[in-house]
Amino acid sequence: MGKLPHIIQWMVRWFDGLMVCVPAIKPSNHLTLPFISVFLLVVVSLFLSCEQRDELAVQVLIKEQVASNVKVFRNRRIEICYKEAMAEAVYIADSIAIAQALASKDTSRFIRPVKPAKPPVVIPKEDTPVAPLFKKRKEGEED
Repeated sequence: MGKLPHIIQWMVRWFDGLMVCVPAIKPSNHLTLPFISVFLLVVVSLFLSCEQRDELAVQVLIKEQVASNVKVFRNRRIEICYKEAMAEAVYIADSIAIAQALASKDTSRFIRPVKPAKPPVVIPKEDTPVAPLFKKRKEGEED
């Protein structure tokens, strides 16, 4: 093992340690070196297969996201400012109405309506007697 580079020696030791954990596979140098070669080949191919970032596209995406966040922030801030302004306006309007009501002690605006005159009583000209609604019972009668 003295002739192998340092990283490969480390990987051989790591793989030997892994093989100790799995008792069915015995570590040996003729299995370890091909395994490390395949492992390194896979790792290098993964690194090479990764797409390079397009910095211009990344900057455009960042600018779009920042613009979206700023728009959301402004909308929220405008809504908060509108609610605060409306609350203050209601408070001022109520204060003005109360001040005017207290300053106006004049009760002449509450004029009582004039009482209407009594209508004349009309006496009917007919002198026909009205028949009684209920007949008086005599003491011996029943219904």
